[in-house]
Amino acid sequence: MSEPGSRIVQAKVKVESLKKGMVIKAYSGFSSRYNMMDALTCEFVRHNFRGTRVIVLRGDKKFNIEVEDLKPGDTLKGIHHFPPALQKLTIVTPELIGALKKRGMLAFIAVQPMLIAEQTRKELRELLQMVEETTRSQSTPAIGRNPKLRSISARIVSDLVESVQKSLPIRQETVESIQYEMDNARRGILSVKSIENSVNNITVNESIAALLAISSLKESQQTYDHCVDVGVIFQSVYLKIQTKRRKKSVFSKKNQAMLGGFLHDFGKSVVPHEILDSKKKFDKNSRPMQILRSHPIHGARQLTVLNLPKAIVEMAGYHHVKMDGDMLSSYPQDVSFKNISFEVRLLSIIDIYQALVGTRSYQRSWSPPATMRYLEALAGVEIDQYAFDLFIREMGVYPKGSLVELSDGSLGFVMNVPQGDKDINRPIIAIVRNNKGEDITHHHLLDLAVEKDISIAQDIDRKDAFGEKTVDIFTSITVS
Repeated sequence: MSEPGSRIVQAKVKVESLKKGMVIKAYSGFSSRYNMMDALTCEFVRHNFRGTRVIVLRGDKKFNIEVEDLKPGDTLKGIHHFPPALQKLTIVTPELIGALKKRGMLAFIAVQPMLIAEQTRKELRELLQMVEETTRSQSTPAIGRNPKLRSISARIVSDLVESVQKSLPIRQETVESIQYEMDNARRGILSVKSIENSVNNITVNESIAALLAISSLKESQQTYDHCVDVGVIFQSVYLKIQTKRRKKSVFSKKNQAMLGGFLHDFGKSVVPHEILDSKKKFDKNSRPMQILRSHPIHGARQLTVLNLPKAIVEMAGYHHVKMDGDMLSSYPQDVSFKNISFEVRLLSIIDIYQALVGTRSYQRSWSPPATMRYLEALAGVEIDQYAFDLFIREMGVYPKGSLVELSDGSLGFVMNVPQGDKDINRPIIAIVRNNKGEDITHHHLLDLAVEKDISIAQDIDRKDAFGEKTVDIFTSITVS
């Protein structure tokens, strides 16, 4: 029985009528993309609604099955029996409503507690405001009450900082090796030996995690920096994704994923320097832009001549192909997105991500979290929704090295990506500037999974906060 002053209302609700605070009990209406689903759509549903049951039409019969038993050709009619781990897909928020509309989830069975006591709500708001004001007036707390957890978190941070310090020269050497081989290609000398040596050097020094953080901290000044960052991001997320998908890598050797990322723009070696290094943005229909758009074709041809694996050749040839092939930004234009491999779909997302996080002569860089929000808006429209969902799960809403402002007014760097069932919006933060605006030398750690009364208020542009000193400040982080 309901408590006095409240009642529960259950009803069929269209996505436009969902309200904050409602609880979805079942998804019951879907767009045409869920009719006769293809393999990628089935995998998207299985991945995002794991642990649920689904109602499907299979032929002319209706089945109520485990989501894991979905097959290509099924038509989705319902999703129900949500486990607690999928609470984020059942408790209605403005963000969830937006995601549901974009992904073609159109109708639901929902319930809403109708609280009548307005005074109770008012008192609760006042209490929360009082707690927030009290929190802001206090100094930044330590990571938690558990000494063991503090020790583990401190080790994670110190290991990452130390690895970043050691890996900065390795990154520069890799940039130079890519430039060397691309300059040779301009002269007609095709080889990737120096780049392969850099791949081996990164592997031996176990620098992937550090180079991933550096991609958030250090702006990419040119094509060669961009290739390095794309390669290390692709290597890092692809192998983790394939393990979780229980899919075999298409690469015969583990580090070929990184090599493919390093070589994705190799075709730019045929683009004249005056175009490639230009300080201005070219008109989308101009001759220089047409030359730039030819680089995937040249790259695929060059890597084919070098007898590199098919997957690497396709990464170079197709990483600019969009879901809508009629877009000017989709090229080569005679290639259909449906024929693009998962590896290329993932690489194309990473390529856009890094291009925005890095700097261009005609546009300042974006923060990693802002770039993630932009990519989320493109998902299912220009880029593959399923590949993006897997990418953000590994990179995080706030990728390592992101600079954020907390709800208490302090600034800090993101030091991890929460794994498993942990909330990816609540990583470990190393505080480098307190809530009085003072840079500090002994750095506090906040594990937002533990410190529930503090949250990320906004992401901060690293240049606005620290200028060119961002990497120096990050590598000076010390915790105990």
